[in-house]
This record gives sequence, structure tokens and C-alpha cells, in this order.
Amino acid sequence: MTIKPREYFINFSTVTDRASLHGKLKACLGFPDWYGANLDALYDCLTDLGPSVISLSGMRWLDPLGDYGRKMMQVFRDAEADARDLTIVVSD
Repeated sequence: MTIKPREYFINFSTVTDRASLHGKLKACLGFPDWYGANLDALYDCLTDLGPSVISLSGMRWLDPLGDYGRKMMQVFRDAEADARDLTIVVSD
């Protein structure tokens, strides 16, 4: 039996800082209350999602986060590589 992956959509256009970034991730991905709002916790939660497709948009809005935004995207790529049932789609 094949399990249909859950689909998530995240638009980063309202992100202004790290706090709003992690708030957006927690809300859109349904992370638990204990989510640590850091990149290590992001990786842990992403790899625990189960079969999922996460579509990311509004990427240019991450520019003000500089290196942190780039590191976050690397976490998404690393989680996708390590979790066999996670797919990340970047639309812009």
C-alpha cells in the first residue's frame, strides 16, 4: 500500500526576521509546541514529517536574513537527502 504524501505550502513573503521565519515554519508545517525555533530543530522536525511534499515560494523575501536564510535552505536540502519520503519544491 502506498501512502499519499502530505502537501505543505510555505510562502515566505511575510518573513521579516528569524522569529517570523520560524513562526511561519511552525504554523505551516504543524510543528509541535516544543519546536526549538532554530536550524537544528528544523532539521529534526523535517526528517520526522513522514511522506511529505513541501513547496516553498517567496524566496526573495529571505534575502534580508542573509547567511541565515541560505543556511535554512541548506537544512531543507539536507533533510530532503536524508529523509527518503520528503520532497522539497522551490518555485522562486
